[in-house]
Amino acid sequence: METYFASLKDEVLLKKETEFIEELNDKILTNKREREESIQGLDKKFKKALIEYQQKINNMMDMLENDLSQISFILEPEILVLKQTMMDTFHVKVKSITDRNKIFLEKVDKDQKISFNIF
Repeated sequence: METYFASLKDEVLLKKETEFIEELNDKILTNKREREESIQGLDKKFKKALIEYQQKINNMMDMLENDLSQISFILEPEILVLKQTMMDTFHVKVKSITDRNKIFLEKVDKDQKISFNIF
């Protein structure tokens, strides 16, 4: 063993150290390249997922718009009935007010005739 260490000269040690460092450097570069490829793959997956998410949101909003349009057409007859009911109520109120005004005017007219007859 002593002969082995004695046979190691600076040039041999430097060569072995250089080989060791180059091997580590290759492993580091390979690891760096694999990580960069992995990151690029994740970035592509993220962009694809984002596009799919946006498309799903757009589809959901289109479906919501369509559903609301269909609901409005389904409700159209009910809206027309409600409108007619409100108009009927309005006409009843107007007729009631008109009838009270007519009664009041008849009373005023009658009172005026009585008062003219007195004089």
